[in-house]
Amino acid sequence: MSGEVTDGAADFLTDQSLAWFKQHTDYELIFERSREGLLTALYSANQTAVAAKKAVADKGRDHDAEVVLVGFVYRFRERVGKGYGAESPASVAFAMHLIRVADGRTIWSAHFDETQKSLGDDLFQLGSFLSRGGRWLSAEELAMSGLEKIFEKFPKS
Repeated sequence: MSGEVTDGAADFLTDQSLAWFKQHTDYELIFERSREGLLTALYSANQTAVAAKKAVADKGRDHDAEVVLVGFVYRFRERVGKGYGAESPASVAFAMHLIRVADGRTIWSAHFDETQKSLGDDLFQLGSFLSRGGRWLSAEELAMSGLEKIFEKFPKS
């Protein structure tokens, strides 16, 4: 599921997610763009999933938060070509986890992983293809589609 991640991909997904939360929930957002520290702890070679969740929960506790939303970008590759004739399609993979600070438990998780295919390669994607305008998407457009899809199942406040 991992691959090339274009510069700015994490910032784009973060900004779009924040905008969605402001528009669709009553959550009070406390935002911190953390490039080091916590992320270093999460990616430590010796870090277990339980320890990583604890690190995220501890960070949330430092800010008096009830929950922490953490996301990971695994792939964000731009298409090569134009909207109606791409040599290589856009490809995006990311995951989000909502972690309850009190006990470090994951209370919601979702992932998106898609490489756009031509309609000739996958007729089962006709609905998606038509709803997306019947053309090749940019990585940002594909990511937006993915965010809409995963947030459909997000627990509302």
